[in-house]
Amino acid sequence: VSTQSTGGWELYLSVDKENDYVVAKDEHDAFSLTDEDALSRATLPSILSKLAAKRVLVCGFVTNNCVRSTALAAAQQQFDVTVLSDATGTAQYNEKQHTAILECELPDAGVKVRCWRDAMADEAALQDK
Repeated sequence: VSTQSTGGWELYLSVDKENDYVVAKDEHDAFSLTDEDALSRATLPSILSKLAAKRVLVCGFVTNNCVRSTALAAAQQQFDVTVLSDATGTAQYNEKQHTAILECELPDAGVKVRCWRDAMADEAALQDK
């Protein structure tokens, strides 16, 4: 969520430690990792590989930073990527950049942009197949 050891980084939702994964990241892109990261902790690529995931839903605090970087990295790694447009945002002074990323840059890179409710309906339809 934020840099550990600084205020505000803690998860506020309850996490089921036996069934949920929590990935600590030090870079904007949740897919970037160093060799040391891969050896010392669970990383997003290792978790997705273990789960044989093909789709990734992305949400977060800052569209023009971590959300953008992570969505583009996931697309580059051939995942079917959807950014949840109503579960991401940015500081008021970057609203134009937020909109441009959601409406132009991400779709141009093959990333879907959907509201949370529509993305969940898409997921349910895929599960029914």
